[in-house]
Amino acid sequence: MGSLHERNISLWVATTPETQYPQLAEDVTVDVAVIGAGIIGLSTAVLLKRAGVRVAVMEAGRVASGVTGYTTAKITSLHGLVYAHLVKQVGEERARIYADANQAAIEQVAAFVEEYAIDCDLRRMAAYTYTEDLSRVGDIRAEVETSVRLGLPASYTESTDLPYPVRAAVRFDNQALFHPRRYCLALAGLIPGDGSHLFEMTRATDVEEGSPCEVVTGYGTIRAQHVVLASHIPFMDRGGFFAKTSPSRSYALGVRVEGVVPEGMYLSADSPTRSIRPHPIGDETMLIIGGEGHKVGQDPDTRRRYSALEEWSRERFDVRSIDFRWSAQDYMPVDDVPYIGRLTPTSKQVYVATGFKKWGMTTGTFAGMIVSDAILGRDNPWASLFDATRVDLTHSAKQLVTENTNVAKRFLGDRLGIPKASSLTGLAPGEGKVLEIGGEKVAAYRDEAGTVHTVSPICGHMGCVVTWNSAERTWDCPCHGSRYDYNGHAIQGPTVRDLEPKPLSGGPAPAEVAETHRERMERGADMGEESEQNSIPVRKALRRGAVYSIAGVLAAGDAISAAARGIGRGLQQSPAPTQDTGGAPESRPKGGRDVGSTLRSGVVYGLAKVMVAGRSVQRGAASVYREAAEQARADPTGASAMHASTEVGEGAPVGEARHD
Repeated sequence: MGSLHERNISLWVATTPETQYPQLAEDVTVDVAVIGAGIIGLSTAVLLKRAGVRVAVMEAGRVASGVTGYTTAKITSLHGLVYAHLVKQVGEERARIYADANQAAIEQVAAFVEEYAIDCDLRRMAAYTYTEDLSRVGDIRAEVETSVRLGLPASYTESTDLPYPVRAAVRFDNQALFHPRRYCLALAGLIPGDGSHLFEMTRATDVEEGSPCEVVTGYGTIRAQHVVLASHIPFMDRGGFFAKTSPSRSYALGVRVEGVVPEGMYLSADSPTRSIRPHPIGDETMLIIGGEGHKVGQDPDTRRRYSALEEWSRERFDVRSIDFRWSAQDYMPVDDVPYIGRLTPTSKQVYVATGFKKWGMTTGTFAGMIVSDAILGRDNPWASLFDATRVDLTHSAKQLVTENTNVAKRFLGDRLGIPKASSLTGLAPGEGKVLEIGGEKVAAYRDEAGTVHTVSPICGHMGCVVTWNSAERTWDCPCHGSRYDYNGHAIQGPTVRDLEPKPLSGGPAPAEVAETHRERMERGADMGEESEQNSIPVRKALRRGAVYSIAGVLAAGDAISAAARGIGRGLQQSPAPTQDTGGAPESRPKGGRDVGSTLRSGVVYGLAKVMVAGRSVQRGAASVYREAAEQARADPTGASAMHASTEVGEGAPVGEARHD
């Protein structure tokens, strides 16, 4: 899902035409349905169609208008300092699979460009990961040594064409860059015909697995033997990918500079991370400078991200102008390896690709290769590493618990922390806020002309409270990354629903609202008695139960995190393997199973229970709060709603969530 109409348009979108593929108008039957027309979906579809398969690609927006249209577009196997880390985590053999898959993706892109004569500014050049910190030179050397062992085109250097000195760098030769939307528009043009289709403005809302599978949309049903979820993050809760990834935003500038433009692709290993790459535009070469990553919906003023990038750019380069600025979204896997393959262990016909950790051009391409091979019944040498159904808590338990604890805190804490206001008169032009007015929670934005746009702040995905993105003027979900424009229209998944309209004209006048709040505060103790009489006992019990259930999930998460740390220490003390067998010890105690394996199995089971409980709590609490909102509308005095919010705020287990 994506939009050509983001407030800050990327260079890639600004320099390509808008597409006009048809919207689905009737039921369609094909062999494979692909949801998403970015680099994952289009790569998969082209590979399948070349093999004689009838495909239908559907896109909620326009082709390559989402994540693919807002990337920095490096095609490289050099992903920061990843390989030394991967060898420690999964072993040298599996780290080599990661390397081979990314190298093969570079060649696949180049092959498509040559075969179909795609004009997308594809250029071969070196990629670098560098440091300016003397204490990190050892990390650079370790990455070079590991990469060479894995067969990658790596070398160590202290010389670059950057206009500032570096201490050391990893160099990968014969990498590539391109114009991603021109490339994807060319692939899209290969899809229609011979029983295959491409539909735009067609949002999938459900997938029913069967023979055939059915992809449900608002305009008809697409039936297929196989379905590929290529929508960046699956919009269904099957597979637990919301729990196994976290959403991240980052920012980019298109900059014209005086003097010589660096001819390599660069990424700093230091913090804050900075990405640099050239791109030809007209008779000049522009620099694309990126960085400033943060978790979606968890920065109170994202405008400062662009300011920080601009300040850094002017410090390091002689900047003549900044012509473009845009932001992108990525999902980070908890164990640092993308998820590609079957949606669940029992799925035989539905496939997924997600968690690309900001390297979508290569990962999206080889994801298409893995998934198309699976559908065609071919063995793929990389599939086992990226298996989407894997659970590896030895290395990911701590991160898994950390991310999901953050989600639980945001789900509850953001609801409790919504400030009350008597009116929207204090909302400045260009400003957006989530407020409670007259017992109604509202996400309000005042545009530059003074018009106020109000919608429900409750995300249509799993019920978290959205936050205002000041740089893009969108409502972003801090839990799982759904995004909406200021009128509430969904522009980025996993949600498939818009924010509900929230007109305030039918409610009490601002003066009446203020008086209601004042009267409540003056009544003090009487409020509790009145609230008891007006509230519904079942709802009260559900609210209290939701609070303690979430507290229980957090406590369980802490216990699992501690257990995982203990397991890690135990495994470090266990005998070293004699060969690369995934970390299996040379000898085992009697009974055929070591203590570490037993503990890991227990943690897997326990964490699975916590994840299930967490999803149930989120859904249940979302339902509870919807009911509470309905009750508030039916109770003009707002007394019972006030009592409910006071009651939910009781107790120590969730008190700190207010300030998260």
